[in-house]
Amino acid sequence: MSPPACHDHLKVEETPIRMVVMGEAYLQREKSDKPNRFVCLISDQGKVVLTFFTEQ
Repeated sequence: MSPPACHDHLKVEETPIRMVVMGEAYLQREKSDKPNRFVCLISDQGKVVLTFFTEQ
């Protein structure tokens, strides 16, 4: 597997984004037990800037 691509030009306000992570997570909800897709933005300092979940 190749290393994640660097996003030198991607920023949230003034925070540079180093990595975009996409995946699926199983969250306990009343509606269903289906996996939820997510997108997570990681800063150049290694901190989570944003995590967005959506139902499939």
